[in-house]
Parts: sequence; C-alpha cells; structure tokens
Amino acid sequence: MSAYVGDAVPTLDQKAYKIEGLCRDDELEKAPTLSYESTPDMTKPGSVKIVAAGAEASDNYEVSYGTGTLTVSNRPVTPPSSSDKTEVEHNQDGSTTTTVTKPDGSQTITHETATGTESVVAKDKDGNVISTEVKVSKKDAESGRVELPIEGEKVSKDLDDAVEISIDVPSSVTADKPVQVTVPVSKGDDSEPNYGVVVFAVDEEGNETVIPKTAVDDDGNVVFEATGDVTIKVVDAAKEMPDVTDADWFAGDVVDFATARGIVNGVALPDGSRVFNGYGKTSRGMFVAMLHNLELNPGAASEGSLADVPSDAFYADAAAWALEEGILSGVDMPGGTKQFQGNADVTREQVAVFLMRYAGCLGMDVSARAEIDFPDAGEVSGFAKEAMSWAVANGLFTGDDVTGELNPTDGAARAEVAAVLMRFINLMYA
Repeated sequence: MSAYVGDAVPTLDQKAYKIEGLCRDDELEKAPTLSYESTPDMTKPGSVKIVAAGAEASDNYEVSYGTGTLTVSNRPVTPPSSSDKTEVEHNQDGSTTTTVTKPDGSQTITHETATGTESVVAKDKDGNVISTEVKVSKKDAESGRVELPIEGEKVSKDLDDAVEISIDVPSSVTADKPVQVTVPVSKGDDSEPNYGVVVFAVDEEGNETVIPKTAVDDDGNVVFEATGDVTIKVVDAAKEMPDVTDADWFAGDVVDFATARGIVNGVALPDGSRVFNGYGKTSRGMFVAMLHNLELNPGAASEGSLADVPSDAFYADAAAWALEEGILSGVDMPGGTKQFQGNADVTREQVAVFLMRYAGCLGMDVSARAEIDFPDAGEVSGFAKEAMSWAVANGLFTGDDVTGELNPTDGAARAEVAAVLMRFINLMYA
C-alpha cells in the first residue's frame, strides 16, 4: 500500500490483501486480520510493515502469510506544463509575484513579501477569486502585525457568496500573543470606508461566527486579531433599521458598524420588527450587554451577581460576567450594599469607567491621560475623573458639537454609545 505525507492512515480492509492458491470456487472460512506493525507516521516519508494473521480455510489447505508494506512518500510536485505561462515579477518593495496562467485563462498568483509572508490566490478563467491561502511569516508574527498580501477583497452582502481566506500563522501566535491582521478591502467606486464590513471566522465544521472586534481603518480595510490559524470571510453585514433616516447624525457609519457586529441588535417592537432607537436612552443593563456582545456572550464562572439583578433580566448573564471580570463593581447603597441598577440610564462618565475597565481586561494600554478641557469639566464625578481623562485622551469623547460640553452626568443615547464603541474598537488597533 502507498500514501502521501499528510494523508490519513490507510484503512486495512479486505481490499488491502489478496488470496492465492484456492481451487475453483473455494473461499476462506475466516478472513485474515491485518494490522500495522507500528503506528504509521504520516508526517514524513517512511515505511511500516503490514502483518496478516488469523485466516482459516478447510482442512485441505495450509495457510501461510506474506508481510505487506505501507510506503509513505512526499507528494510529487507537478511542474507547470509547457503550455502554462509563468511570469515572475520582482517588485520595488522587495516582494515577488509569480503568476501561472493556464491555457483556459485560470491563474494561480503567488505573492511573497520581503518579510516572508506568502499568499496563494487561485482565479478562474473569468478572473474571479476561488480560493485564497496566506501563510504568515515568523518575522511578521513576531512584530505583532501583518497586512495580507492580497488584492482588495471584494465584499459581498451574502455570507454564502463570500470567498474563504485561509490564514496560517506560526505556533508562536497564541491568545496571549496574538497577531493583528489587516485584510485589504476593495472599495469599488466609493472612496469612503464601508463601516458595515466585518470579519467572520469559519470553523472546521463550516460554522460562521462574526468577530465583533473587527475594526475598519481609514483606508476601508478591516483589521482583526488572530490567536492561531483561522479561516475567514469578509462580509458587509450591516442591517437596515427602518427608523433611521438620512437626517439622523448617526445614519450610515455608526448604524452600519454597530449592527454588522451585533453590538446593537435593535429594540424589538410588538410586531417582531426591530428599530435602532438611536435617540433613546441607554440603560446600564443595555451597555453592559453591548460589552458582553463584543465578547460573544461568554458565561461567568459562577452564578453570583448583584442582589438587584433579576435572574430573568435580559442583562443578567452580562452583569454576572462583567462583575466577575471587574468591569462592573456596582453602585454603593446605604448600609454598605451594592446594586447594579440595570434599568437606570447609563451616564457618559459611567460609560468611560466601564470602558476603561474593559480595556484593562483586554490588555490594552490605559495609561494615556488628557486634561478634561471642556466648559463643564467641573461636573465630572470624582470616581470618573481618571476614566474620563483616559477617554478624552483617546478621542472616545469629543464633546457636544454645539455647546462643546462633555455632559458627563447626562444619560447617553443609544447612538452615542454605539459611536463611542466604534471609536473604542478602532482604538484597539491604533
């Protein structure tokens, strides 16, 4: 038997042996048992003996056995045929592009950057991308950042139509040492970034899961964090919200960004539809639920929560998670108790506090500080001064467009919170 490196171990069944010496229509009364003398190593060339035993025939026969061999060899590389056209381009940035064009017009384009990251893109005869594979170099992985060496990805609004991009990273890339991946995106005729574009991860079973913490840079490319090998799709997943009009300041970018990532899923109406409700106030429960959505709603290790959180509240799981992670500490009450007050409006300064704690959980640098130079700076509560200073330093809060005020103790509208979270996610990759 023979196999190639990387194949599965061949199955030893009745097709793996032959019988010689039986007369006419005689058959074995008991088939032989086959086994490998040792477990085949399919990661490298080599051979393993195949041993047969236990066959039985009638008394007219004496059974003897021959030893078989499984040979594992490297898969042969088929060089391009003489009819294939190969073009090699050495680019000014030190990269190399090799294009192999077949007689039918289909192409395989291999691009290796100066730092060793390589992409292999297959296109059909009409120029449509049918597969993309990228192998990130150790050098880029160590730097913590890599831009995939591919053409701008054409974005579909249909997840099923999007082409998978397979990204292979070195073993040094882990959850504790991720690599920031930038995927070039084709902007088509529109020069403005599309903030509804987001990355979906595709697992081995084909399940597709949105990566909420996908940023969009100034050039419209998407940026996310890889913690290991990953297969992705790039999709415009923005949802239409019937209550949003072009006159709303948050129409377009903010709504597209928040709905595509599942940060804001809308407010349910009695008829089953959902609205963005951008001018509506955000409760503390809503905001913590948004942060929980960013983490794909993990469960808390324990069921403990603050006493005023009903077990059936929509934010119950989010509150338990936030409390465990140190994002939520609760409001001090007389007698030394604490409450979540999930239905109360979240204020702008509370948003800053929650976000700074969340950033710390993510391992982000939260050392930046700026003077709170706003007309109403004196209204910032003592517990929120550090967090508000950090938020201002990072551009998360910019002040009212008309008055220039920060309004730290006012309730935050849903659209305002969505805009702050959009800035926060982009800050992660700045």
